Amino acid sequence: MHRSRHTTKIVNIRRKDSMKDFDQIEYEQTSQDWRHRDVLTWQLPSVLVIVGGILVARAFDLSKTAPPWIKNVLLGFTAFLALCLTVALLQNLNLQNKNVKNLKLLSNEKTQRFNFRMTGSWLFFALSLLLCIFLICLFFFSLVGKI
Repeated sequence: MHRSRHTTKIVNIRRKDSMKDFDQIEYEQTSQDWRHRDVLTWQLPSVLVIVGGILVARAFDLSKTAPPWIKNVLLGFTAFLALCLTVALLQNLNLQNKNVKNLKLLSNEKTQRFNFRMTGSWLFFALSLLLCIFLICLFFFSLVGKI
């Protein structure tokens, strides 16, 4: 009977150690996911500015020689692209915030440093939102013939 208690203690100690290992693995994977999302957060507005700028420039360049509906289609597509990328950025930032909450729960303050700031990411979202609003306004002004 004494042996079974000893065996139970060893099993319980091993379970605690495996839980520590599991928490560490989960922390590392969540950190890696947060880094991936942070890179994606910085890439989405860059794609929006580059592709949107090219499409807007092309729309106004083609408006000199092509029918006016081509400019409207290009500006409409650019506005739709901006809206989709802005929504994707917002979803990405919300998932990144969930990762931050999970990391705070999983972090061991004695051994792990916790520094996940997202101020720049939210500023990028604000920039993307303003750009999206501008492109939508540009599209509607082109539809009514003001541009």
